[in-house]
Amino acid sequence: MQLISVHGRTRCQFYNGNADWAAVRAVRDAIWYPLVINGDITSFEKAVAALETSGADAVMVGRGAQGQPWLPGQIGRRIETGVVESGRR
Repeated sequence: MQLISVHGRTRCQFYNGNADWAAVRAVRDAIWYPLVINGDITSFEKAVAALETSGADAVMVGRGAQGQPWLPGQIGRRIETGVVESGRR
């Protein structure tokens, strides 16, 4: 399976500024491969906003999981089931 992952921040920004999920929409419109969005995914709400804004098929959690390694699993389970978990697992 092939997919493309796009980080919504430029190299020049490094870790500054906000990821531009809307800019990733142009990639979504240009390709037919599954698209994964990354950048500033630190909560379920941000994951949903990134998916909706970019049109991506999935999210990838990077630095947002530092100090909370359970976050990607929580986001994934909530997207799949709609169940809100309290705390870490």
